[in-house]
Amino acid sequence: MVGTVVAFIGAAYIIFNFVKLNTFFYQCLGVFTILYLLVMPIISLMILRQLDSVGDVTKPYAETLKNFATQKVRFIKFQKASVLTAYVLMVCVMLLCVKFFSKNLISDHKLFWICSFSFGYIFLYFFSKWVLGKYGKALRQAEELLREVE
Repeated sequence: MVGTVVAFIGAAYIIFNFVKLNTFFYQCLGVFTILYLLVMPIISLMILRQLDSVGDVTKPYAETLKNFATQKVRFIKFQKASVLTAYVLMVCVMLLCVKFFSKNLISDHKLFWICSFSFGYIFLYFFSKWVLGKYGKALRQAEELLREVE
């Protein structure tokens, strides 16, 4: 939920500052980033909602477990795709941040790009591992709970 709010705030910021994107390249980058920041969290929330609604007590246990396994695989695939596309999003956000916040042309310095991409990728790598680990743990706990109900 927190990630969804952050993504929507980021999309709103880009929308309200879209006039600063004065070239076709930056406008395309802005539109792509806005769409990504709006669509991906909505899809994620929809998948989480489906995963949450799997535990229907009126259905047989085997069917509930099968539905949960199907939803679990779908959720994990989506999260892995999200992690991979987050690297593209990071590049887009860095380029947009330079356009929005750089007044002294810091983007002309090679050291800026080397450091920002290096630190960005390192941070994103560890953050992605942490997030996927948290989701994996939560899914394992839910699966154990379903097995205990049997």
